[in-house]
Amino acid sequence: LLIRPASRSKILLSKYLTTLLFAATLLVILFIAALIVNGFMYGFGRLSLPHLVVNDTGQVQEKSMLFYVLATYGLKLIELVMIVTLAFMISTVFRSASMAIGLSIFILAVGQGIAILFLRYTWGKYFLFANTDLTPYLAGQPLAEGMTLGFSITMLVVYFLLFNVLSWEIFRRRDVAA
Repeated sequence: LLIRPASRSKILLSKYLTTLLFAATLLVILFIAALIVNGFMYGFGRLSLPHLVVNDTGQVQEKSMLFYVLATYGLKLIELVMIVTLAFMISTVFRSASMAIGLSIFILAVGQGIAILFLRYTWGKYFLFANTDLTPYLAGQPLAEGMTLGFSITMLVVYFLLFNVLSWEIFRRRDVAA
């Protein structure tokens, strides 16, 4: 950095992209490990079995197990991106990676419970963690009335932009030597 100084935006963007890439790599490793362990324990032919879902009328529908597993991991990837973005924002604002990791793990553990408490109120559906877990939409059962997949995605985009703008503005205005 001293020989060829990089701009502050390149530094911040590279840190963020590296963090996202690392998290996504770990999710892929988790998927492969789960696939291998389940294959040895229950047999590799289980992915061809149907995934049964009960719809709103009480009828059982047959869907692809492989599609369900991939959709679940894909939706969890969105949740992972939001948690990583939150942790990145916390580390940028407070200049402490350990605080960001600790606080993010704590929020990840209790966020869903707090979201369920907040859903008692009409404004609870705007809470970040009421929208991060998109897997209930696979079964057609949102957490609260009035919540749709489009609504949750819109809320996640708003929070994503807010976290990134806040990170960028604080990082841009901060003194380099401090």
